[in-house]
Amino acid sequence: MRASRALVPGMLALLAAGAASARWASHARDPEVALLIDRGDARWIIANEPFSLARRPDSQITTSFRARFRLARALEGADVVLSAFRAARLFIDESEVPLPGSSPGAWKEPLRVPVGPLAGGEHRIEVRVRNRNAPPALLLDSGALGLVTGPGWEARRDGSTDWAPSLLASAERRPALALALETAPEALWRLLPFHLLVFALVAFASRATRPLDPASLRLAFIWAWALLGANNVLRIPEGIGFDAADHLDYIRWVAERRSIPLATDGWQMFQSPLYYIISAPLLLALEGLLGPITISGQLLRVIPLACGAAQVEVVYRTLRIVFPLRPDLQRLGLVAGAFLPMNLYMSQYLGNEPLAGLLSAVAVLCALRVEGGALLRSLTPRLLALGVALGLALLAKATAALLVVPLAAWAALAAARGTGSRARAALGAALPLCVAGALAAPYYARNWICLGKPFVGGWDASRGISWWQDPGYRTPEALASFGEALVRPIHAAASSFWDGVYSTLFTDGYLSSMISAEGLPPWNFGLLLSGALLALVPAAAVLAGAARSLGAFWTRPDAPAGSAWPRAGLLATLAIGIYLAAMADLFMALPVYSTVKASYMSGLTPCFAILAAAGLEPASRPGPARALVHGALAAWAASAYLAYFVV
Repeated sequence: MRASRALVPGMLALLAAGAASARWASHARDPEVALLIDRGDARWIIANEPFSLARRPDSQITTSFRARFRLARALEGADVVLSAFRAARLFIDESEVPLPGSSPGAWKEPLRVPVGPLAGGEHRIEVRVRNRNAPPALLLDSGALGLVTGPGWEARRDGSTDWAPSLLASAERRPALALALETAPEALWRLLPFHLLVFALVAFASRATRPLDPASLRLAFIWAWALLGANNVLRIPEGIGFDAADHLDYIRWVAERRSIPLATDGWQMFQSPLYYIISAPLLLALEGLLGPITISGQLLRVIPLACGAAQVEVVYRTLRIVFPLRPDLQRLGLVAGAFLPMNLYMSQYLGNEPLAGLLSAVAVLCALRVEGGALLRSLTPRLLALGVALGLALLAKATAALLVVPLAAWAALAAARGTGSRARAALGAALPLCVAGALAAPYYARNWICLGKPFVGGWDASRGISWWQDPGYRTPEALASFGEALVRPIHAAASSFWDGVYSTLFTDGYLSSMISAEGLPPWNFGLLLSGALLALVPAAAVLAGAARSLGAFWTRPDAPAGSAWPRAGLLATLAIGIYLAAMADLFMALPVYSTVKASYMSGLTPCFAILAAAGLEPASRPGPARALVHGALAAWAASAYLAYFVV
């Protein structure tokens, strides 16, 4: 039995690799997925235009691409292999060359076009590409003509008379706002004395004084969150935040009409309703006391702020279960979980993300509380609590659906652990699923009846809202590269998926959706930017913790008495992996720069805390290494907290 359970990580890795390969192959073939894959020496090219952060309306764009080529001798004929994103016309020396029958829906199938005869000497080839809601792009090669798209080609948009060098589709384009701010290394160097002071004080204290017990530390962190909220709640301008005005419209709809809107009723009306149902009575109460044109919208932030602070308590209770005999690891995990920037900035404006994150985190905690071998009278309430938390999380945001399968599987295995009872395993999975379904099903069933599907995303065409953002396509490099977030974390998602994840997990990488230098959030940007580099400490700890979790489960899958480790580490790694996979899939399918957002994972804050504590465990023993780790983690935590404390 031990040997078979030790194979679980390997089996999961193989399944993940197979699923990823199959999904990549599907995206590569699907004409609805704007994935541009180079062919041989030919590279996809686009017009070299500034990267726009604005949301664009439905539009059709035409770009012309041209190049010159020379033939040493006359040719009776030659083939040009052409791919256009999405429709094209081909001209050689001003004469149009008929293209084989095709349609924009089949743009991923290369067209082999015969051309000629051509006389010796210089010629010009031009391809006019038309696209809708995305930049036109071209991929062309011809061995006989010595042509491949890439450097040397020119492009111009319709309406322009000037030709300019084209740009490789895979080249990084940085928004002007990101370039206007100092870099992370510059900010770190400028604030180095402050960071070194925090590092030195904590490193010295970790060796010279007795540390706080985890319970006291958790109370200190909750008070720190309370101070942050009291200081900031009215000092952050009303419009700051992702679609803040639209979230307020949703709250007002529920408050005034006493009903839940359909996804087609407004920009954010596709969201699950629980946050708005909770906020509506508070809005009515505030406006009753203060009047309709007041600070009521800003005071509504107390709900997301309370959710962010409550994450500290959930993290603390989670770490007590996973590391019951290791207060040192509880402290390390508590620091990592309490000051994740994605929670610090997302909890300071209107939106359903903090509530959904809190409820998802509670679901993780409830799953970890399910114990094998417990009597049914103590097991059943815990399974019911898990079902309630999952159901409420689904009513707060649909992304909680990603937790349903792993937490139900965990509950089934935990319920049967020590007994091998199939009946207990079935109860462990079925009871939470039934309770969650009973809570969430009415809302999603209404969607299905009224809209034809249980969930309608903000990008869904059925809502009748057509829009797009740069870049408008994806390339393999955008999914595989990383590094921009360590230099220019602001809008680093424009560079790659992993830059987007890192920059929004450890900084406010989207500047709370603000796209103008005149409307920036009132953060302390030096601390925010330098924090991108200081965050390498918790980031490395999380990666190391995931590796140690897999390794520990491989070699000794049985947890020590009273502990959920290393099984909890495997659950945390699996949950984060599922969310990252779902985000990567959406990143490929919806090619707008703002698709990837780490705050979708705010419900996994306890998982990040577990892995960070596990990753730092080798350096937690008394000695210089512990002092260094404590000092480095404190420097990051102080930077993260103060970056979002308005002064």
